[in-house]
Amino acid sequence: MEPKKFTAVFFKDKYFWTLDIDKSISEIYLNKLAESTTVDNNLVSTLTLRSFIPFLSIQFSVDQTRSWFNRIQRTKGRISSNSYLYCPNCLKTDEIPYMRKEWRIYLFTTCIHCKCLLEDSCPHCKSPIQHFNHNSNQLDKTFDYIRFCAVCKNDLTTVHPRIVETSQLNNQKFIYDLIYQGFDNQFNYSHLFFEGLYQMYCSLLTPQNEGMKKFLDSKFSDAENAFHLKKIIDIPLDKRAILINQCVELTRNWPINLLEFCKENKIKYFELIRRKREYPYWYFSELRKNLFVGNPTKRTENKKI
Repeated sequence: MEPKKFTAVFFKDKYFWTLDIDKSISEIYLNKLAESTTVDNNLVSTLTLRSFIPFLSIQFSVDQTRSWFNRIQRTKGRISSNSYLYCPNCLKTDEIPYMRKEWRIYLFTTCIHCKCLLEDSCPHCKSPIQHFNHNSNQLDKTFDYIRFCAVCKNDLTTVHPRIVETSQLNNQKFIYDLIYQGFDNQFNYSHLFFEGLYQMYCSLLTPQNEGMKKFLDSKFSDAENAFHLKKIIDIPLDKRAILINQCVELTRNWPINLLEFCKENKIKYFELIRRKREYPYWYFSELRKNLFVGNPTKRTENKKI
């Protein structure tokens, strides 16, 4: 049964496909889905992104700026700039193809099993991945439709996998383990690590000195145009992969790697720590101890969490 027919039969709600049910499914929809599929409510809930909430510490809202999840919902009748990510090799080798829920996480840019970069568009027509637009009458009446583009109907798995470097793969494995385990001996709880990572990521995206701008220029030929975006969620996948890898690399051997990076690029304390924001102690304390100089006028003490 095609996705739209399924929801029409069981939910009878014309607005259903305007929702991102993986992320914000209501208890009413969750109960209906469990009842109609005879699957336990708790099991259905674990199949959504709810299971990641305690580890990422994300507050879901209309504002996607702070969200670590890729958007897939419609925006004013159009598909928003982000879409499902997928691993072409996984979909090709799956006995029954399916989309992994970790592929919805903004931090994941690599398939750690196939060691390749994830894809976010059809290799043939470049359309975003829109599985909810599939019509099973035009394809096999099985889950094989997931392997095909909903727009041009071509095979998504024909794209040649882009193998990533070892360092990037190791950093992605670190993120994967941290999310699923929920803690780390060095950074304590995972949500505190990701809070610090978020602040570091934002600092790279909004460079305030020439050293950081030169660093971005060395990584990207179009850095000036690429990063003047209102929301971090809009950063293109290939650039996002490089930036996330760089941020995780800076947390390695903490805090030595970050301090050396700051020294090399002449980055100051208040370019990483900004007033009226909350910072995890592991991040704030080391920067204050090693980078803080003086007490600038009219600066307020930052909150620590």
